[in-house]
Amino acid sequence: MAPQDRYKLLSGLKRNKKNRSVGEAQELLEAFGFEYRAASKEQGGVWKRGVFTITLPMPHGGRDKVLSPRYIALVVRVIEVSEANEKDEISH
Repeated sequence: MAPQDRYKLLSGLKRNKKNRSVGEAQELLEAFGFEYRAASKEQGGVWKRGVFTITLPMPHGGRDKVLSPRYIALVVRVIEVSEANEKDEISH
């Protein structure tokens, strides 16, 4: 995915956090270089990029199930912090 496209997706997610699915959050994490590691005991998906790890709940209904806006905000925040950290490492 082109860098412009992934930032466009990120800004769209920031503007509208309601009615977003697990699949949308997972696609965005993949686009920013997060790797799926494993399912946790709570049936959530663990995603990792460098030192950043996030666990997304996997509600009954799978990837099409709508996530709470707080989880979408968490995904956005983790992506922004990991991007800032990566830029910081590159500049040093």
